[in-house]
Amino acid sequence: MIIREASSEVLIRSYRETDEESVAQLWSAVFPNPAPRNVPRSVIAQKLAMQRDLFFVAEIAGSVVGTAMAGYDGHRGWLYTVAVRPDVLRRGIGRALVQRAEESLAALGYPKVNF
Repeated sequence: MIIREASSEVLIRSYRETDEESVAQLWSAVFPNPAPRNVPRSVIAQKLAMQRDLFFVAEIAGSVVGTAMAGYDGHRGWLYTVAVRPDVLRRGIGRALVQRAEESLAALGYPKVNF
């Protein structure tokens, strides 16, 4: 999924291992002082071990500017860790990430999503 705007192009894509440092930095900025269970690198490792295809990033010019993770618990879909870098807020990036996650869950047969 690509969002085009006057100044830049935003790509919504699946997470890649090479995104780890950028995602960890983004989450540290957006979610400071996390509980021990929410330390970015641990959360990333846990997500990659389960339903990794439901981990999305937004990028502008090769830089990670947003994330969303989705999951399925056997009853309904869930959306986690929606984050957008503060300097690019209000450009539709968060909305696009949520839409991508919802579409991915629906494609897997999980039409109900909790946030």
